[in-house]
Amino acid sequence: MPPTLPTIAEPAAPRVVRSRGLGQADALVLDGAIHSSLAIVRNLAAHGVRVAVGAESRLACAAASRHCREFVHHPRIDVAPEAAARALADYARRSPNVMVMPNTERTHRFLYRWRQLIEEAGACIALPPEESFHSVNDKGETLRRALRLGVPIPESYFPESFDDLMTIAGKVRYPVVVKARTSVDATDRHLRPTARVAYARSASDLRLLCSRLKPDAPMPVVQEFVHGEGVGVFLLCDRGVPLLRFAHRRVRDVVPTGSASALRESVEYPTDLGAEAERLAADVAWTGPMMVEFRVDRESGRHYLMEINGRFWGSLQLAIDAGQEFPYAYYQMTRGRPVLAASEYAVGIRSYWLMGDIQHLFRVMRGRPAGFPGEYPSRRRALLELLTPSRVPTRHEVLRWSDPKPFLFECASYLLRTVQRH
Repeated sequence: MPPTLPTIAEPAAPRVVRSRGLGQADALVLDGAIHSSLAIVRNLAAHGVRVAVGAESRLACAAASRHCREFVHHPRIDVAPEAAARALADYARRSPNVMVMPNTERTHRFLYRWRQLIEEAGACIALPPEESFHSVNDKGETLRRALRLGVPIPESYFPESFDDLMTIAGKVRYPVVVKARTSVDATDRHLRPTARVAYARSASDLRLLCSRLKPDAPMPVVQEFVHGEGVGVFLLCDRGVPLLRFAHRRVRDVVPTGSASALRESVEYPTDLGAEAERLAADVAWTGPMMVEFRVDRESGRHYLMEINGRFWGSLQLAIDAGQEFPYAYYQMTRGRPVLAASEYAVGIRSYWLMGDIQHLFRVMRGRPAGFPGEYPSRRRALLELLTPSRVPTRHEVLRWSDPKPFLFECASYLLRTVQRH
């Protein structure tokens, strides 16, 4: 449990549950309970940036870092958005010109809604242009843009109504993937996660999935399933011009059907995929970090664009370990300072998220999900992979002996969520 410290009593104010008394912060990193925020904190602090962390949970691994000067425990943005915004504004008044750095799509959308209040309090917010952000994070719009620019995509359908979905069910080539257009439902004043990706092997499967859609839910994207390996291309852009470039391949995913990765390896920047990712970024004059995800078909070797995320990504620590310091470069760019871009990075190193690999094992032990058409690891293989040391140079993503507390907080948070679910 984190130490009990004095809190600010006023309901609208941030609850500062830990302060090391080191004075004003230069950056306030939000979403402090996720491990990529920890990567941001460590990287900024390595360059002398004074960092505070904001989160909705007291068990925030980034806030446990020795590099965190102050932890701001604010209200939940999906339950009390105005109170959360006023809490951040109050913190900005106490720490003038602090840069607020969001790290999830949900928090980006929240900040667009409350930007004026927080900036008037004296903060600088690291946000891409709003129109570009919404465009990039809409899977339907992204795939249509890719078609227009000549970037390969799987066979995809973009229904506008329930009747369209019924028609598509009779002509699509199975198996297919059914995915929400955005990760967050922002149709009302609250921000809620959308439905998980689903799979259909037949027209009857697809019709059954369609019948379960909420009446007011946006229509999903229906897409041909691609068997293969995921490759990520990562950029930091200034008005469409890349400043930093990086690429990795997924070795093992947290969710075997497809998700964030538990183990990944840096690879040489691919000229073909990289050029297509940069073409997409230039088309929207993108400013900020961007992850462009491709899948390479195992049989044909062809690659297809899957999606774009206009924010930092879960495996951010690998890019930093390889020499591409995206968080500090983004901080400098947002401050209007020159960015020293490295053209090369270390290839063939791996980053390992232990807690993600444990979740991978638990999911494999439950067995293959109904309807999933791809390859699925055996229980024996998953257990051996978890227990066998890697022969490739590998660094733990969260567990660092120079900064061990975040790992303990992450374990405590995971155990608490497990208990609450049961």
